[in-house]
This record gives sequence, structure tokens and C-alpha cells, in this order.
Amino acid sequence: MIIQDASRLRTFWAKVFTALLFFPFPDFRRAAREALSHRSAGEVLSAALGYCFGRRKTFKYALGVLACCKDEGDSLLEWVEYYLLQGVEHFWLYNNDGTDRSEELLKPYIDRGLVTWIDWPGRQQQLEMYNDGILRCRKEARWVAIVDLDEFIVPKDGRRLVDILRDFKNISQLLIPWVAYGSSGRKTRGEGLVIERFTKHAKAPANMTKAIVNPRVVLCAWVHHSFVCGKTVDETGRRLHTGEMLREACNIGTCRLLQVNHYLVKSYEEFLAKRRRGDAYFAKNGFDDAFFKACDVNDVDDSELMREYARAIRERLGFPPRV
Repeated sequence: MIIQDASRLRTFWAKVFTALLFFPFPDFRRAAREALSHRSAGEVLSAALGYCFGRRKTFKYALGVLACCKDEGDSLLEWVEYYLLQGVEHFWLYNNDGTDRSEELLKPYIDRGLVTWIDWPGRQQQLEMYNDGILRCRKEARWVAIVDLDEFIVPKDGRRLVDILRDFKNISQLLIPWVAYGSSGRKTRGEGLVIERFTKHAKAPANMTKAIVNPRVVLCAWVHHSFVCGKTVDETGRRLHTGEMLREACNIGTCRLLQVNHYLVKSYEEFLAKRRRGDAYFAKNGFDDAFFKACDVNDVDDSELMREYARAIRERLGFPPRV
């Protein structure tokens, strides 16, 4: 009862705060009201003021990546090198109770100033890590992609991701549709890069997205989109309001310009490792066999999409060419 009363009181004051402060700005009102359920009024106001008065011309990094990880060292270097190919200049990586060799593997990148490595213990800390990361990078990066280590944002027109973002100058957030990749029939990990071993995916985009944001105007970072001041658009430039982002997720984008390759299950052996790691957001571990079966969709074979990226990554990592 006490928790429910506190929640109602917080909702009431969120409505009062946003009504008074953002009365002439309905988009601000919607986004701020949602964000206040997760963040403090001071943090929300700071982002709003940053939107109104914090426009900068130059940044240390044109594009950064914010992610949390746990014992994913077997594919970490591939993922980092892929995003470097896309023009990413810095990574903010949160180690959430991982115990493998990830930090050791990343030491050359850390020493070169490409990676900021942050140890962040605790369960269900995904949003906390994201929002801490937004505060760290908001003065340094023009754009920040919030993705997981099994997600690769893929341009479809031959340009790098950082170059495509130049077409989205006056927006706060770009939402990109997921394409879910299955196991390609693999039971064990085997040899090769992730983007080489798994080439089969579902016919249609999944009803979820990932976001690239202007970190200075983020009211509250979330898993699939963030609450922001200003415009949120899909890859076609269609504007989306806060309340529409989840309801219309299945209609966001066309995958003609960008898509997120989401290697959600990989091989069954790797899926079992994912199950052992658990979920950084949900308290309940939902990675059971039913989840694997539902997500192991291999309708379309798109072997060519990532072939050149795989070749370049092998060369950068000093791996022999694939036979």
C-alpha cells in the first residue's frame, strides 16, 4: 500500500511539474512525464535546458557506443572492430559482474583511448548503467548508439553509419528496427566470427528497435528507446512521439537504410552461456528452451550482407582469411 501511494504521488507531481514547466511544449510534456518515473526532476530539467541552450558545434567524438557486457569476451573484439569500421570513435563499456578476460582483451583499445571500461556490479542494473553512461558521454559525443554486444547496426546503402547520421541533423533520436537472426542450425559454437556463422534471419523486422541518441537531450535512457527532448524519428524520417514508440514499434522503419542485426540466440551452446549470464534488466531469467525455439528463426539466408565486413575484421584482427 505504501509503495502504491508513493507511486501515485510521484505520478501526480510528475504531471504537475511537466504541466507547469513545459506547458507550451507538448512533446516535452510527454517525454518528461515518462522520464520522471525513472529519473529525478533535476536530471530531467538539466536535459531540457541542454536541449534549449546547450547546442554545440564541435565534439570530441562524432559517434560513440554505450553498452553493458558480462563474460562476452569470445566475440567482443569482433564487435568492437565492426563498429570502428562504422566510424565509431569511442566506447563506454560497463562490466556488469563479468569475470572473463574481457578487460585484458580490450587493453590495447583502452590504452589507445578508444574504450572507457567501467566496472558496475549488481543485478538488474541495465538502466542505471545506461543513464550513468549518458552523463559521462553527453559533453563528448555528437551521437551515441545504445546497443548490446549481440547487436550490429548495419547500413544498407554502402555508407558508414557515421556518414548516414549526417542526414539526421536536427533530431534527438533515431530508432532502427531489429532483424532477429537464428542459429543457422548450429548446435555448437564452432569456428568463425559471429557475422560469418549466422546468416539466416526472420523474414520481417522484429517489433523492437535500438536507438542512436543525442546524449545531451536524453531525459532517461532505456533499453529500446530513450525519453528525449526534441524529435524522435525512424529511418525514413517519420516523426514518432513518446507514447507511440512501443505501440508502433513493429511499423518503425523499412530496413532499406539501416537495420540492427540481432544475434539473439546464436548456437545452442552459446545460448546456454547466455542463460547462465542471466538478464541485466529482468529479475526473472527467461532464457529457457521455449525462448530459444521461439527466437530460432532462419527463414531468409543473407550470406552476402556481412561478407565484406567479416573480411575486413579478420584482416584487422590478424586472423587468416576464411576458406
